[in-house]
Amino acid sequence: MYMKITEKLFILLIFFVMISGCKAVYKTERVAQSRLAGEPQVGFVRPDKYTILGTRSVCDYIEIVYEKKTTNEAGFPLVELGVRNRGGQHFWDLKGPPIVLSVKATFYNAPIQSAGPTGAPVYETNWQTVRIVRGDTAHYRVVCPVKEARHYQLMLSELIK
Repeated sequence: MYMKITEKLFILLIFFVMISGCKAVYKTERVAQSRLAGEPQVGFVRPDKYTILGTRSVCDYIEIVYEKKTTNEAGFPLVELGVRNRGGQHFWDLKGPPIVLSVKATFYNAPIQSAGPTGAPVYETNWQTVRIVRGDTAHYRVVCPVKEARHYQLMLSELIK
């Protein structure tokens, strides 16, 4: 006999509940230094919200427009980052939300190796809030007060409260 419509809906509901409960496990391993040298200096922290239709990661809504390190007039390292809110990229979310990010910059004397930073940071900013409405580009700038700082990392995350 054919299944009743309520039985089909129940099976479909169970299927979606099981899928949303699945977690991915990643094998951690050391990355080669040559591969890490080609990586960008901007890192995204994992999202904290997962839905049936995917993550609500900030990577779904924003793009890095530019990233550059220069020195200012006084000779201090200056890092600039342009982040654009491109809006929703899926058929179920064309508008996309306004994005509120937490951004943190860390400066080092020594290069960052495959095992991570080789020393303590010479300067580290607090988490700073950056708001971006849909279609707008936020320009994040940070000056390191230590002239010897040659390397940096930027971390972007969803708003940290």
